[in-house]
Amino acid sequence: MVVCRFFLMLAFALLLACCATIPQPTASGSDERATAILRASADAQGITALHRLADIHVHFHGSWSSLVPRIQPVLCDIRFRGDSDEDYLINQPVATQTHTGPGGTKTVLKNPGEIHVLYNGVESNDPDVKDAAALVVDDYRMFLLGPAFFIERSASVQYLGTESIDGILCDNLLTKLKHGLGNSPADRVILSIDQKQHWLRRVRLTVDGLSTTKGAVADIFLQDQIRINGIVFPTRFYEELKNPFDVSVHHWRLTGIDMNPAGRK
Repeated sequence: MVVCRFFLMLAFALLLACCATIPQPTASGSDERATAILRASADAQGITALHRLADIHVHFHGSWSSLVPRIQPVLCDIRFRGDSDEDYLINQPVATQTHTGPGGTKTVLKNPGEIHVLYNGVESNDPDVKDAAALVVDDYRMFLLGPAFFIERSASVQYLGTESIDGILCDNLLTKLKHGLGNSPADRVILSIDQKQHWLRRVRLTVDGLSTTKGAVADIFLQDQIRINGIVFPTRFYEELKNPFDVSVHHWRLTGIDMNPAGRK
């Protein structure tokens, strides 16, 4: 029994050693090279056209792996988080999400400093439910807006080097969000930006906005990009948990989009 326990502990230690981590910034501010790459990516993905909009409405369809919802049932919320209709105001941290699944409808309303979550019209006051919803809103805004999100948040950014993502050579930028994702006080995100098209291909992020996910690291791959009205949007998303273990988590697709120009009623 002691021998078995020793080997289990050794295997777990080796597993953790192989897991992805995100370093702490080596300085408090941004470096010029990283700032230029982030700005070039934002320009390439259409930040000027984006800022002409009042809001974006999107529809997503997704599916979950079998393992992670058992470990993180509040965050995954698979009885409700299947399809979703979502609205994001541009230049304002305001969003609404309507999720539908076998359990019915989950509505999330996020304004500065407040979050409301309703299940089939009944509001939840569970702090974990609210933290999870706030985290999901900010994450999905980030995935949708890409580099513009980090400029919007005035994130510090530092150059980390290069990495091949799906066969595409990318520059990796380490960003720090002083106000983190959801209700997290701070988060770190690595942006992998391809060197040719300057599009964001992957984000690697800390998941500290929920008590049960503190210390976790996840990768989200942004794929099948299309340009609509001058703005580049990913249409296929794939999430992998990287720490504390490596496992596929979530696949989803952008199946509809409507953009409302500023001034249109």
